[in-house]
Amino acid sequence: MAPQALVLFELHGNPALDLVNTLDNRFNKSNDAKNAASRPPEELLKTYNDLLRFLTQSELLTETEARKLRRLDGPAARQEHVCDQVLQQARAFREHLAAVTYALVDGLKIPEASLAALDASFKHAATHRRLVSEDTLLTWQWSDLACDLISPYGL
Repeated sequence: MAPQALVLFELHGNPALDLVNTLDNRFNKSNDAKNAASRPPEELLKTYNDLLRFLTQSELLTETEARKLRRLDGPAARQEHVCDQVLQQARAFREHLAAVTYALVDGLKIPEASLAALDASFKHAATHRRLVSEDTLLTWQWSDLACDLISPYGL
């Protein structure tokens, strides 16, 4: 069996919109055999490593941070369960973000449940960032990544 090719995400400089676009062909629900161009939605975040790759390519995680998190995707059942849970939470976050984004674009009322979910995610993620000094610059860094894998995608 050939190894699975690495997903290279098509990024456009806005991590939030790029995350929404990790469900490709979102609005193409048709499976019309007559229309060869018709494709069902395609999940681009198929695995935890895909999520880490997206976060790294989007520059929301450094390569060092991603390597540290990738080591947690080991064979141990608990680690595997946690990584699957993080992937599901990231997809749910993406769908809430999509609901808010498309409501704004269409001039519709923002779904309260999605707004509340995003607010809770941002607040939670903020507890894992710290301001540090690098030479003469201030920068944000993630702390406690190994304890809370879901935080990086929230900010």
